[in-house]
Amino acid sequence: MSLRWSSVNLRIEFTQVSIDGLVMARVKHGTVLITGSASGLGRALAREFAIRGAKHLVLVDRDKPNLDKTKELIEAKSLKTSSIETFVCDLSSKSELHEIFLNKIFSNSRSHGLDVLVNCAGITHIGSFEEMDLNDFEKVIAVNLLAAVRTTHICLTKLRKSKNPAIINVSSLAGLIGAPEMVAYSTSKFGLMGFTESLRTELDGKVHLLSVSPSLIKTAIAKNAAGVRQKQIQKNRLDRILNRFGTSPEKAAVLIVDALEKQKTELIINPDAHVMYALKRFLPSSCQALVQLGFRRLKKSGVL
Repeated sequence: MSLRWSSVNLRIEFTQVSIDGLVMARVKHGTVLITGSASGLGRALAREFAIRGAKHLVLVDRDKPNLDKTKELIEAKSLKTSSIETFVCDLSSKSELHEIFLNKIFSNSRSHGLDVLVNCAGITHIGSFEEMDLNDFEKVIAVNLLAAVRTTHICLTKLRKSKNPAIINVSSLAGLIGAPEMVAYSTSKFGLMGFTESLRTELDGKVHLLSVSPSLIKTAIAKNAAGVRQKQIQKNRLDRILNRFGTSPEKAAVLIVDALEKQKTELIINPDAHVMYALKRFLPSSCQALVQLGFRRLKKSGVL
């Protein structure tokens, strides 16, 4: 009986090694396209893929100086990536996105294929829905959801030609649990989660999809929040919370690429995110009460 058990264990271990080896080949030798790669998590992901030997990086962001800095930081480390290209693009603009992706990134003169697409670009808006300018709401939806949909639609044909294609969509805990005073952001991330799940089922294993849901990450998303009415002091206070309690982008990037290599379909980052999502699933009223309590405290402290 023990001998049979050992043989089963050995067979499972061998299968796992085979799967991991297959995925590692994609990461090591493939072409990886990352949106929102000028800073924060996008920059950290570009660096992590480079560390693991991605053959070619395609970095997209609207912030040219910081996009160039991302490239310089990776090149300065003499990492294994053979080439890095950067493309400046305002992903909220449908026409500009199509122009950059179709006529530059995937022009007929380019020989690079595509193995991994990472939709990481994101912005937020802090403040009540009732008082917000709906133009800001639409801007958040355009960057966080529609840009991911459009880039995926354009890239899908290229990805399908890869031996092991993958899409990573960076969502948020706010895409699993509604976030007060961040209604536009939460709406966009719920939409991104639905898009990812539906597309995963439709593609039926032909393209691997990984959804990532972090809670707090140490990025500048709060300081760069949309909305001219938003008081800078509130942005600064929220930014301090992110830096105090958030996970570093570098640590998050390691977890994300690990999850890709292990063929995971969902990744929740940070212990608090796991607790809150478990509450949402099994004790939804308790989860709502906890969110409302936190919201009231943030309001009282002047963060919101």
